Amino acid sequence: MMKVLYSPQICDDKEISYQFNDKLIKVTINDLTEGTSKTIVYDLTAITADKQYEMTDYILSIDTNDDLQVTLLNYVPIDADDSKLFPEPFTPNNEEFEVTETVQLKEIPPDSQEEPISEIEQLQDELDKQKERVAILEQCVLELGAGMYD
Repeated sequence: MMKVLYSPQICDDKEISYQFNDKLIKVTINDLTEGTSKTIVYDLTAITADKQYEMTDYILSIDTNDDLQVTLLNYVPIDADDSKLFPEPFTPNNEEFEVTETVQLKEIPPDSQEEPISEIEQLQDELDKQKERVAILEQCVLELGAGMYD
């Protein structure tokens, strides 16, 4: 069973709609300015809890702890009401739709899954680099000073 949470983004020149069929998600994006439309069908049947996946422009996050929970981008107009701006998660109804081609989320290989670095660690790394630069400059000054006073 899949649960869905919409993540609203204010956008007056595009509309987005979703249809669900088990672990298939059909996304339709209408560009109101250009009068164009595009459709993508994502197949989430291969998603497993022990792996990480690259997200897309429309699938913003996936949680596989209990049930499959998917956070999807949702364009809303600037004057949207609170139910659109602060949506509740829901279990979608399955709808039949035509599928000609699907997109699978790309798995992120385990060796490229870096541990998140904390802000303190980032600052410490930058401080270490600055110390190295200062030591090099001090050495240059000492060498120049020794040469000037010979």
